[in-house]
Amino acid sequence: MRTLEAMAKIEEHRFRRCEEALAHATEALRWLESHRIFKDRQWEEDRKNLLHRIERLKRKIAGKECGEETHPDDGEL
Repeated sequence: MRTLEAMAKIEEHRFRRCEEALAHATEALRWLESHRIFKDRQWEEDRKNLLHRIERLKRKIAGKECGEETHPDDGEL
């Protein structure tokens, strides 16, 4: 779950590929909801954070706020 969440962050913030980020975040949520037996405070916090990320990504996609990837070594910021 943590790896999928990290991949979502990288896709969103580094590469600005929100659709891919959304797919990773959704898969992380699916994994979280199906693999935790005890729904403790950490589970609730993880779920809340993923849901927040998913909703934000959906808004970004709808508003076309994600664009082409940029690399610092390309001379563009």
